[in-house]
Amino acid sequence: MKQQIIVPPSGDTTVIDIETIVTSSVQPSPVNKEPVAMAGADIQAKLPEDFVTLDGSLSSDPDGMIVGYKWNQIAGPAVVIESPTLSTTKLKSLVAGQLEFELIVTDNKGATSRDTVKVEILPAAITPKQTAFTFPIIPYTDPDFNAPGRGAEQWHSANVVDIPVQGVKTKRLDKYYRFQAYELQNGPKSYTWTPFDQQINDAIDNGQKFSFGVMTCFSDAEVGRRQNYSGGGFGAIPEFVHMAMQAETVKDWKQPDGTWIPNWNSPAYLNWLDQFNADLNTHINNTEYKGVKYKDVIGYIDIRGYGQWGEWNSVFIVDNISQYPAGTRATVASLKRIVDSHIKGFPDFPLVAMIAAFDANYMANIMNPPEIAEYVLTAKNNWGPIGWRRDQWGSTEAYLPMLLENNNRSFNGGQTFKTRIMDRWKTSYIVGEPTGSTDNYGSLEKQMRLYHATSFGNGNYMQDPIGSTASINIRNASKAAGYRIEIPSGVVIVGDGLEVQMNIYNMYRDVAGPRAPALENWDIVFRLADAAGNLLWTGKSAFNLKRFSGDTFVIDKFPAAPTNAAYLYIHVADPKGYRKPMPLYIKGAMVFGGIENSYQIKLNQ
Repeated sequence: MKQQIIVPPSGDTTVIDIETIVTSSVQPSPVNKEPVAMAGADIQAKLPEDFVTLDGSLSSDPDGMIVGYKWNQIAGPAVVIESPTLSTTKLKSLVAGQLEFELIVTDNKGATSRDTVKVEILPAAITPKQTAFTFPIIPYTDPDFNAPGRGAEQWHSANVVDIPVQGVKTKRLDKYYRFQAYELQNGPKSYTWTPFDQQINDAIDNGQKFSFGVMTCFSDAEVGRRQNYSGGGFGAIPEFVHMAMQAETVKDWKQPDGTWIPNWNSPAYLNWLDQFNADLNTHINNTEYKGVKYKDVIGYIDIRGYGQWGEWNSVFIVDNISQYPAGTRATVASLKRIVDSHIKGFPDFPLVAMIAAFDANYMANIMNPPEIAEYVLTAKNNWGPIGWRRDQWGSTEAYLPMLLENNNRSFNGGQTFKTRIMDRWKTSYIVGEPTGSTDNYGSLEKQMRLYHATSFGNGNYMQDPIGSTASINIRNASKAAGYRIEIPSGVVIVGDGLEVQMNIYNMYRDVAGPRAPALENWDIVFRLADAAGNLLWTGKSAFNLKRFSGDTFVIDKFPAAPTNAAYLYIHVADPKGYRKPMPLYIKGAMVFGGIENSYQIKLNQ
C-alpha cells in the first residue's frame, strides 16, 4: 500500500492512502442486458381473411429501450409482410398452409434477441353442394341375377336347371364337390391332392368359389368310387387307416355287401382324421393356381367324418343305432372330437354341420345325443359360428321339420334347439343339396324363405328329366335364396371434403322381411372422377356388407377427398380381388374404369 504524509500550515500531520483514493474515484461501465423478443402467440386464421397481424409490441429491454424490429418469414408459402421493421405488422396476400415468422429486436446498445411465431392459414370453407340420388329398384318379378355367394350353386359338375333364365346356360359363381377320403391320401403323410386340385382349379378357371366335404363312409358306393382293400371288401377311407383299426381291440366292421364301416371311437381313426384335416388345411393355405391363392377361393367346408356319406346318420348302415357292433357306436366324446377335428383343422374357414347333428335322440337310425346338438350350436372357429347343411332340399318328409323348426328338444333343460337353429342364418351358411321331390320342387322356394338359406346345389335332383314346372320352381327358389342388396337412394355432399349418405337394404321385395345376408367380406367403394372421366380419388365405406340383413342408413365422411369432381361412382368389391363386383338390385349398372356393376351419380356443380 502506498501512503503519503502531508503537513499542513496548522502543523497537524495527515496520512493519506493513495491507492484507496484512486480506486474509489474510478468506477467500471455496467454490462448491457439483452432485450427480450416476444413475437406473440401462435395464430390460426381461415381464408378468405385478407390479413393477419403479427404483434411484437410486448418485446422489452430491461436496461434500456428497443430501437429496432425486424420480421422475417422462415417457413411456409410466401406472403407479404407489410411493415417488416415495425413492432406490429400485417401479413397480406395470404395462402393456405403452415407458416412461421421470426422477430429480431435490437436495443439502444446494439444487442439483439429473437423469437418465432407460427401462423396456420386454413383453406376457405367451401359452400356445401348437395346431390340427392336415386336408383330404381329392380322389380322382384324380373329375372334374377347370377350373383356371387347366393342362390343355386354348381353341384359337382352339374348345372342342371338354367338359372336365372330358361334356355341360357349360365355358369354358376359357386361350386360344391364331395370327395371320398381315399381319393386324397394313399398312405401315412402321403397325399394325392390331385383330385382336390383339379376341382378347385376348375372353380378358379370359372371365377367360382369352391366349397367341399370329405366322406369317410359310403356304403353303397359304385365301383370306381370306392377303394378296394387287399384283404377284401372296400371303403371310403385309405386302406392304411382300415388296417390300423383292424389292429385295435375294437375293430372296424364289414357289412354283407363288403363295405367296411369305421369304428367311430377308434383312436387310429380319430387321430388320422385330425391329421388329415390339418394337412388339407395346410395344402389350401400354401397352394395357388394362376396367381390365385386357394385360401381366397374357399366358400364353406362340411363337418363330415361320421355316418353314412358323412351326413351324421346311419342310413343303410343299421336300421337302429343299437345294432352297431359293441364299442363301435360313436360316443359323445368321439362325436365332439370329430367336430373339433374340423374346427381345429380348418380354423379360418366357414364350417357347416349336417342337420342330423341336431337329432337329439329323435330317430332310431340317427340318435345323436342332445349334448352334440348343444355342442355344435355353441362351438365356433375364427370365422364364426357353425352353419348347417340340409341334403334333402325339396323333400317334404315329416322328420325334417322335427330336426329344424319343430325341434323342441334341449340339453339338460336348457334353451330349445329350434331357436338357435332357425336363427343361425344371421351369422352363418345355410346350404345343402336337393333330393327327390313329390311336388316338382314346389316346396323348395318356401324352404329357402323359411330357413333363410344361402344356397342349394343345382344337381342331385333325382328326377330326370327336370320338367318345365320343376324348373320354374327351382329358379324361383334360387331367387329366394341368399341376399338381395340395394342402395336405392342417398345424398352426396361436397364441401370440406366428401360426405356420402346411403340407404342400404337387404329385404324381400315381394313380401315383408329381411333376407339372408352376404357372408363374405364386401366393401362399398367410392370413386370420384372429373367430367372427362379421369379418376381423381378412391375411398371405401366404413360399412362392410358381411352379415348385413334388413335396412340401415350409412354416413361416410372423407375430409381429404377432392372437391372438384363431376361424378361419384359406387361399386361393391371383394377386398381380395377374386370375385367380380357384386351386382346390386338397382337399375343403372355400368362399366367405369374397367369395373363392372358401377353406379354413376352426377354431382351438382
